[in-house]
Amino acid sequence: MSDKNSGKEGAGAHKEVHKKTHQNQGYKEPKGHRQQKESGIAGVPILDCPNGITSVDAEWNFIAFKEGMAEYIEATHGDIACIFRTNEYPVYEEEIYDPADYTEGKDPLGLKKDALRERIRRREKKIAKLEDIKPMVYSIIKRQLSRQSLARVQAHNDFEVVDNLRDPNRLWQIVISTHLLNVREKDAETARTKAQMSFSQCRMQAFESLADFKTRFELRLHIYTTTWKAGGDCEIRISDATAATYFIEKLDPERYGTTQLNYRNKVYDKPRSVQEAFEFLNTLTIPKKSVRNVFYQNGHTDTDGERSKSNGGRRGNQGTGEQTESKKKKGPSAERPCLICGAHDHWVKDCPDADKDESKTSSKKEKNQNKRGGRTYWCYQQTYWTTTTCQTFQTYGPTKHLDR
Repeated sequence: MSDKNSGKEGAGAHKEVHKKTHQNQGYKEPKGHRQQKESGIAGVPILDCPNGITSVDAEWNFIAFKEGMAEYIEATHGDIACIFRTNEYPVYEEEIYDPADYTEGKDPLGLKKDALRERIRRREKKIAKLEDIKPMVYSIIKRQLSRQSLARVQAHNDFEVVDNLRDPNRLWQIVISTHLLNVREKDAETARTKAQMSFSQCRMQAFESLADFKTRFELRLHIYTTTWKAGGDCEIRISDATAATYFIEKLDPERYGTTQLNYRNKVYDKPRSVQEAFEFLNTLTIPKKSVRNVFYQNGHTDTDGERSKSNGGRRGNQGTGEQTESKKKKGPSAERPCLICGAHDHWVKDCPDADKDESKTSSKKEKNQNKRGGRTYWCYQQTYWTTTTCQTFQTYGPTKHLDR
């Protein structure tokens, strides 16, 4: 009985220790908690959520998501993919015909009438198919959103209505509002203001190529025009020539400053579209962006990579040649004498009294070492500290040694 009780007590003590250890360490984070959501469609990235101001990286993630979704939906579900390009569902025009053209006198065999019926039947099938695939496309868009993006979309005021209708086009409008315009409510004025500000702030980055900027520019222009497409006095229409002028003015001035000036001075003909401006700019020889100077503490590195100390490493504080030469002078002097004998013609390494000083310093080191006992070893068999290697130390080795 005593053995059983002792065993139970030991098990209870072990559980208690394990519980305390678990409380001290804290609960572990679930595996894969911070792991990002993986895309279930090849070639279509997960749409990430921008934090605060939409950056260029967030715009490129949105562009890759938009283009990938358009290609995938077009390959699998057909014409409904136009919601990613025009923000509208495809429109199937109704057949307009004159019944007098399909009489027995003009169509004795009824071939024209049969062709007309076939076109009408085909249009009705497309409309029915469009309504059937809307919930599927809605689910695909929703699955390709990251956790943060989905949370932002769900915070929109219209999400509950859109989720009940399973409307993919309205869901796509919410994604644009929350990820490119940072708008979480259905406010037309706020959305227009944000779209206009985003378009005006769109500029070519220093590291960006012309083709990449053209893609970003067309995205911002499309969002700007579609947001203001409300009809009446609020509608804004930007012609192709005006869009081309915007495109040229938003280029990097360090690389395309001369080209922009030539356009203003009418040296070049005004382009009729963004594509025409893009093709012309590709024919020009644009100088590469100059390397940024890297400044150090005691000097700076210029564009050729050569280090200069003429200005002491500070821009706009250039010194004279005499000051530079005086800074470069090194050697014993009255200001920097020998630390052993005090002479002005040599330093410590060339001092004739260095040997005497070494003997003094060595004796001081020995005294200090004797004061603190030198290196001592612990004899675990005799359980005391020793400055010599005893027989136990030679046989088993030291378990621990330190300077005391």
